[in-house]
Amino acid sequence: MFGRKKRRDIQVLKGFLKTNTYPPCRCITYPVQLFNSMNHNCYAHIWGLDEKQLLNLKRSQIFQLGFSVNYDFDNIFGFTRIPSEKKMEKLLFKDMKAIGVDIKVSNEKEEVNEDEWKIALYYNDKDFHFIRQNSDKSWSGKNGFSGHYQIMEHGPRKTIHTATGNVYHLIKIYKLNISSLKQETAKNKKVIDKVKEKLNVVPLKEISIGGK
Repeated sequence: MFGRKKRRDIQVLKGFLKTNTYPPCRCITYPVQLFNSMNHNCYAHIWGLDEKQLLNLKRSQIFQLGFSVNYDFDNIFGFTRIPSEKKMEKLLFKDMKAIGVDIKVSNEKEEVNEDEWKIALYYNDKDFHFIRQNSDKSWSGKNGFSGHYQIMEHGPRKTIHTATGNVYHLIKIYKLNISSLKQETAKNKKVIDKVKEKLNVVPLKEISIGGK
């Protein structure tokens, strides 16, 4: 289903999600050149990755809504093909499933726990846009691959204006949860440890060579 590069990027992102702290911190120290770089967009921003993590996944296909089903936003004539609101939501849920992140419809007032955070999906007739909630309750987003990082002290509005002058309309607010992803990792580690124990695997540093 996925090409080698896309499979690699999904696994890399999973690794970052398992070690990062969520809800994500507002205090992101992107250098100026990263603000205007073509390395990441609003979909990448929702994950709360740091500078090195973003550069590791620069221009990744998994930062395109609908990557899990290879959805193409450009038709054969070169015009942007924006799906319906319902279709966009379906694409988002399929993407989250491919990464192993639990997602559900939420609202601005719902509280989040550790390993949870909220995002909001917006659209217009040419594009989609995401913003995320930070640990200090502020919201932030990145305006496309070539746009700036933007902080919003207020919650998601029905209509927002980005720093690039674009106007987007709110579809819904969602809550993301990575608890099951972390539990899966812990479970896999236990299974591997049990297999090693049964096979009586000896660490290399404990193996003596030549009877020494």
